[in-house]
Amino acid sequence: MMDDMLEERLGGGRSTTGVVRIGETLRRPVGPWTPTIHAFLRHLHASGFAAAPEVFGLDDQGREILSYIPGETWGDHIDPDEPKTELVTVRPWPEATRSESALAEIGRLYSDLHRAARGFRPTAPIWREYELPMHEGEVVCHGDAGPWNVVYREGLPVALIDWDGAQPNLPINDLATIAWSFVPLGPDDFLHACGFTEPFATARRLRVLCEAYGLADRLAILPALNLVKQLAPMKLRYWQPIPPRTGAAHLRFAARDLDWLEDNTGKLRSQLV
Repeated sequence: MMDDMLEERLGGGRSTTGVVRIGETLRRPVGPWTPTIHAFLRHLHASGFAAAPEVFGLDDQGREILSYIPGETWGDHIDPDEPKTELVTVRPWPEATRSESALAEIGRLYSDLHRAARGFRPTAPIWREYELPMHEGEVVCHGDAGPWNVVYREGLPVALIDWDGAQPNLPINDLATIAWSFVPLGPDDFLHACGFTEPFATARRLRVLCEAYGLADRLAILPALNLVKQLAPMKLRYWQPIPPRTGAAHLRFAARDLDWLEDNTGKLRSQLV
């Protein structure tokens, strides 16, 4: 790995700056959580889960070295100079991220991830946005599920990237977070802003995700959707300092989504049974 090769700045990443490509590797800033994340990524590859970057250690600038995974990413559509301070950004999704075939593959990808993660029990882990010990039934999950952290090829997801936010969670709760982010779930104006067109097929898309994941009791996703959305604003404590209006925007988005869920649970249930 030659550290003097040409660096290519990359876009994407809602809050991480300083990500560059050098040859067939990525270089990213590190933090106290990096050793835990590297151990997890190595465990995933050893367990047969290849849809994540490989770890090659640190370079002479102290940046982590990860394998570059070719394909289309959210960052391809974002200027590297776009400010990272605004954490609430709704933008049209790239076309590759909106198909039901891509959504189904996301379900299979995360199901494979949860199975591969079962045997990972780190000692004295440090997480970027989590402080509690792991509990029975939890696995380490990606932690920032969304099309912004996926590599696509020929319209299908092939890998998950940006693992800094990995943390323990129950698989059903992680699947609920995935549903909010990838179906996606939310009111009509939000779906329009994401590039979806009417008639929206939100309930059907939720079933597609759950079936592809292999969820035996599909109705179990409904209380999990409620729980993870109520807990989502707790992450704000790890993002400080942020402007008051940015924090308020996150709280409004969570309240809006919970109102939507209350109004649409019946429609979702009818597709899941």
